[in-house]
Amino acid sequence: MKININSSQIKYDTGKALLVSIPHSRDNFWIPKKLVYDHDWYVVMYLPDDMKFNCIHGKTQRYQLTSEQLIEKLTKSEIPHTKDHSKVYHHIPVEKEAIKVEPDSDLIR
Repeated sequence: MKININSSQIKYDTGKALLVSIPHSRDNFWIPKKLVYDHDWYVVMYLPDDMKFNCIHGKTQRYQLTSEQLIEKLTKSEIPHTKDHSKVYHHIPVEKEAIKVEPDSDLIR
């Protein structure tokens, strides 16, 4: 499954994993960085169906959620995927003819 979240929900980055906060609660969860792709102001997360995510409530209580349960908690903050964000712009420069350049006579030995 794929879900878009706001990039401000990322609380901590260890280099290999991200700590993401669940909105409207005190819960956070860890996700491997290989499953997260950063865009301008939102992040795309891929949640495998067979994976369990380690969650933290407050500072001490720890529990695990499946990907379906995690998506239920995150659906309140999902960013709608609009056409403006999915456009790809390719810049193709105008073709120019080559100009023959001759060096100054002062520079020639």
